[in-house]
Amino acid sequence: MASTLPLLCLHEIFQVLNDDQQALYSCLLVNRHWCHEAVTFLWRKPLQNSEASYSSSVALVDALLSCLSFEDKNRLGIEHTTSGIFAYANYLRHFNFLNLARAISEWRSATCVLISAQLVLQTLCRHLFSCEALFVDLQLDFETSLDDYDWSEDDWNFFRFPGARRSLSRLRTFNCFGAYDPILLLSASTFCTEIESIEVSLDTFGWTRYQRGELMIKAGAETLVALISVQKNLARFHLQDCHFRGFAIDLSNIFEALKSAHNTLKHIQFSTIDVQGYPLLDVLGLCHNLETIVFNRCQNIGKCTNKKPSTPFFPHLKTLQLNKTFIPVPTLRTFAVNAAHSLQEVLIRGDGYQENWNAVQVFAINNPNITKFQVHGAITELPQILRLVKSWDQLESLSIMHTKDENDDDELFDADYFIVDLGAALPPTMRHLTIQLDLEFTAESLLRFYQNCQAPLQTFEFPASQCISDEHLRIVSEYAPRSLEHLNIMDATDITEAAIRAVRTVVPNIISSFYFSKSDRIFRDPVRF
Repeated sequence: MASTLPLLCLHEIFQVLNDDQQALYSCLLVNRHWCHEAVTFLWRKPLQNSEASYSSSVALVDALLSCLSFEDKNRLGIEHTTSGIFAYANYLRHFNFLNLARAISEWRSATCVLISAQLVLQTLCRHLFSCEALFVDLQLDFETSLDDYDWSEDDWNFFRFPGARRSLSRLRTFNCFGAYDPILLLSASTFCTEIESIEVSLDTFGWTRYQRGELMIKAGAETLVALISVQKNLARFHLQDCHFRGFAIDLSNIFEALKSAHNTLKHIQFSTIDVQGYPLLDVLGLCHNLETIVFNRCQNIGKCTNKKPSTPFFPHLKTLQLNKTFIPVPTLRTFAVNAAHSLQEVLIRGDGYQENWNAVQVFAINNPNITKFQVHGAITELPQILRLVKSWDQLESLSIMHTKDENDDDELFDADYFIVDLGAALPPTMRHLTIQLDLEFTAESLLRFYQNCQAPLQTFEFPASQCISDEHLRIVSEYAPRSLEHLNIMDATDITEAAIRAVRTVVPNIISSFYFSKSDRIFRDPVRF
């Protein structure tokens, strides 16, 4: 029966199994027809696994080397290598440069060959971009810590390799990091115009290591502008690591270039950059289809200068994430007001708002549809956070992280009253609750929390509360909703192993100081916000 399935049916089956390497490998063994078709799916992204085993890396390099021409094998001194059953290299669609480099280093160590890893890597790369492979995903990371390679030698501009125009013209995802030559970005712009996702660093550490200096950094910014400007469907953009010896790089041309993608951009992220007061919000406001904006460790984000935009800013914005990034209150209010009904997730990480806590309240006033909220707060600010929670009747996830505040006075804060009031404030939509502060509350207060709470919580986390005792766990066992799946009490010190095992009959996944083995099904990755 399997041998009579039409080719299109097989392709549908293999497409569903695309991310299940073990299942695809099993399909190879059904019969010759299945083997011939399944191998094309199995070899689409063999370089994606950065944690591949030593033996897998060696086997992968052996298979790729078997695809080389006799001349290339002779040059590498491996002319004795037999050709593979299939032209595996032709099936690749995803290319990860760093993973290939690491695999070659492991292969060289295992085979004890004397030829340099750099020559093997250069030879394989030239073959991969000249064969029949059609890449849709290109991930380049010129990691400077790899001992076997020196990126200042040889030509690593893949877009100038023979056959690159054909093999890379369908590129949809492009990531580039490390000590690369900025001309690489300019070469990509000559024929890669359908890229949907670009993630690039201006890694000045790598460039200065090779004594390329400030001129190379400026060239990197200029060539990135060229790449952005020719894209027709750019939906995701991430720029990171833009500093030169501690000084900020002028990124204004890059910001201006993003205007060319104002109709297609949906997700944008900036990490470790200095905006230098540039009115970036004006540019982002033109991108009326933006759904996600992330600022990670960014500095000097300016105010919005366009007081009367022709079209509303951020009408489709769903997620705003600020990680150790301070944004002026007027700018923050611009996000909240313009994304009034679309904004659903607000994540504010870091200590940037402990002096301007009232700024966070703009979301409670302007954004009634918030479903996920994460904020850093001091213990004395918890009552204000509680008022925010009461403003959102669709809230599903709440995470309160600790902020150090010299004015904190735990003795003036009634944690028992807060816990009881929190249970009554949580809406019925709430699923995930994390409070990472060392609150001292009694088991009786926890009981009243559950009696007041109507939310079917799935995740309940108080990882920093040392007050949790066996009596607290008994309350959880008897009164927690049956929906509870994950309990985090990592810092609890006054509990016994017997109490932990008892509560596990109700809650399947527990994080505590007693359990660390996989056999105990520890839930190590609570809700990610």
